[in-house]
Amino acid sequence: MPEPHWKPALEKHYDGVPRGSYEPVRSCFCDLFNASTPLFDGLPETPFPYIEKKIRSKTSSPARIASNISVAKAIHDYVTAKSITSRQFEFGKLVLPFNVGMRYWINFVAIVNKRPTVMFIDPRRTNGLNRQGRQFAFSVMHEFIREQNPDFSDAQLAIMKFTFKKDGNRAARIYIEQEKKLLSYSEILSNTQEIYRIWDQVIAEKQRAPKKKSGGSGGFI
Repeated sequence: MPEPHWKPALEKHYDGVPRGSYEPVRSCFCDLFNASTPLFDGLPETPFPYIEKKIRSKTSSPARIASNISVAKAIHDYVTAKSITSRQFEFGKLVLPFNVGMRYWINFVAIVNKRPTVMFIDPRRTNGLNRQGRQFAFSVMHEFIREQNPDFSDAQLAIMKFTFKKDGNRAARIYIEQEKKLLSYSEILSNTQEIYRIWDQVIAEKQRAPKKKSGGSGGFI
């Protein structure tokens, strides 16, 4: 993302969707991908009514329930149509020298098009990852998943986002990393330092401004 765009983008993020809006469906990602464990391999598909019930137990907001169920249904339909299987794997976080931790991945490895795939899921309606954001996310994934985990040096990296269908429901779309113009570790580090510097500035300015409903000062993802 070009530097002049960072501050307007962060201001939009601050004023945008409240942090935690998609936490209910995030808690279901492993269920939606039927991620097996070392103790329980080859688990059957999780029934969608179970997913829906779990989401409803996480929030009482009708709007939040609807948006989370719509994303969950899109994932469920995609996983079913593509016969995707997965296995849980604890990757941890990429921790930068100034104690900022990033995790642009879900803790499982999926088989997508017959290839082991590490995936990040971005359910947001607005202010989600654009082309530059995906480049940054893929760069972080490459640095941590491939470079620091030799077993995953050939893993496919993917980002799942969601479009809107004519009926208003969501549909999953997968972006596959093509190894084009990934950022180096030093570029990741310098960009992150600058973004957090601007983010602190945005928070300070917003908190001095007249009060209005906002998304708060939570993280970027």
